[in-house]
Amino acid sequence: MGTGLSLPPISFTLEGSTNGYTTTSTVYSDAEQTENQSNNSASATVTSESLPPTVISPIYYNQGEAAEILTAAADSGNELIWYLNQGAAPSSIAFTPDTSELGSTIYYVRQQSPGGCISDYAEIEVIIVESPTPGSITGGDEICVNSTPTLIDNAVGGTGAGSLSYRWEYSKDNGTNWEEIAGESTAILQPSVIQTDTQYRRITLADSGDHISESIPSNVVTFTTKNCMVISNPMLPSKAK
Repeated sequence: MGTGLSLPPISFTLEGSTNGYTTTSTVYSDAEQTENQSNNSASATVTSESLPPTVISPIYYNQGEAAEILTAAADSGNELIWYLNQGAAPSSIAFTPDTSELGSTIYYVRQQSPGGCISDYAEIEVIIVESPTPGSITGGDEICVNSTPTLIDNAVGGTGAGSLSYRWEYSKDNGTNWEEIAGESTAILQPSVIQTDTQYRRITLADSGDHISESIPSNVVTFTTKNCMVISNPMLPSKAK
């Protein structure tokens, strides 16, 4: 080309992928002679932006309950970045929610690809609700094997935010394992026939409409069993008159 000769600007379009992979495009100008095009090229790398990481939200805790560290799912090879607020200082370590105060807190997380592209924020709302109380129950006695225990009564009702109900549980191994009594949800319980020593306890369920919170278990009442069969010896003379 002669000195001072100008050509129209070279324009091209790079088409990146949408699945998070990297696409490389090589371009050149048709203004050059064909024999020179192979040694005069330019390349560009395009990395598509990742979607926000996958999260579970909202997460509920009772006030004062031990919380677990927050989690999110990133695309393969990407790194999670955590924030207390949008635009706040980033952290490579996930946060553990504070459950000491009632209310809602939103935590933020993004994912970053090895090429440096970073996604938009994903939000994780953590809601701290009032802890229900179990109240207390009364009952327990010594009864015969294969007998029906007396009614377990409500001494103090449970408390909590929302609609209240109860879950009853029993144990036949002195409290090592507990099983739910299906279909029982009121504050009192009429146990079924038992064949061995059995313990009972009650848990309050508080339904706020969006979440059901559980109390700690109530006190335990115990029914012990004894063999009430009378064995007679036909060889002994009867004292009946």
